[in-house]
Amino acid sequence: MSKHILVCLPISAEQRTRIEAVQGFAYRFTTPDTATVEDALWADAVLGNLPVPLIRQNDHLEWFQSNTAGPNNYLEPGVLPEKCIVTNATGAYGLAISECMLAMWLSLLKELPTYRDNQREHRWAPTGHSVGSIAGSRVLCVGMGDIGSNFARRAYALGAEVVGVRRTVHPDTPCPDYCTRVVAQSALDAELPQADLVALSLPGTPETLHLFGADRLALCKLGPVVFELIECLSGDCVHADFLEEHGEGVDHICFQVDDLEKEIHNFEEKGFRYIEGDAKEGFAYIDADKVGGMKVEMVDYDMMAFYERLLREQTED
Repeated sequence: MSKHILVCLPISAEQRTRIEAVQGFAYRFTTPDTATVEDALWADAVLGNLPVPLIRQNDHLEWFQSNTAGPNNYLEPGVLPEKCIVTNATGAYGLAISECMLAMWLSLLKELPTYRDNQREHRWAPTGHSVGSIAGSRVLCVGMGDIGSNFARRAYALGAEVVGVRRTVHPDTPCPDYCTRVVAQSALDAELPQADLVALSLPGTPETLHLFGADRLALCKLGPVVFELIECLSGDCVHADFLEEHGEGVDHICFQVDDLEKEIHNFEEKGFRYIEGDAKEGFAYIDADKVGGMKVEMVDYDMMAFYERLLREQTED
């Protein structure tokens, strides 16, 4: 009697024809959303992620092929028969997911969401920020399996310097030609401060759970962030008020915006009080003490360019 193969995948007519061309089996086609208990009980083998409540009712299943790399839910005790062979889709998604990662990185570097919004509003204007480039960036690929290595290859091809991270590294293991080096996970903290991008492609295991917490995120680059130290020498100002009320500490956080008046209006609509500012000078302070314990400053000029110019002038003097 022919074995029963339940294909629980959203496939095309061409893919179905190719599967049915393998003779000697009885096939039934469904999807995770349309599968029934009868489908589950009929199967000797399941290709695709048949919902756990259905598949666990089959006590004679011989083979389960997951369409993901991590079939964790199916490995729980009592879901599959003890002698059922389990295979996964490791190696199937490296190209697709690495290209999605690359697309997201480019979108952030080139500020494509901002340009998209400008286009919707029929506004032809620069973002006011300096865009980045993949070329010359330092990429830290944490996890060098199928997805990680595919992404590393593409980043390297576009001019990035790639450092790979594996759980362990053996001295006799050659370094891939698309990596500057490959280090062990124990060296992760030393590599994070130099990375412009951290690409994680790790399996969901107890060892990788909470691998990145607040302590490790604090080691990462901040990007275009300026810390401003302010000393009040004379006169009244919002900074002097803060010192009097709270003592030394974080007075405000500043954001660069495209439309200062629009953002002031948005804050006021949400119940935040405008403290002071100067539209001509391009800055404004908002009282956000009730949500963050500090003020919010907004500017409509290039902050990084401003501080770089200020630093040059002070150095020249």
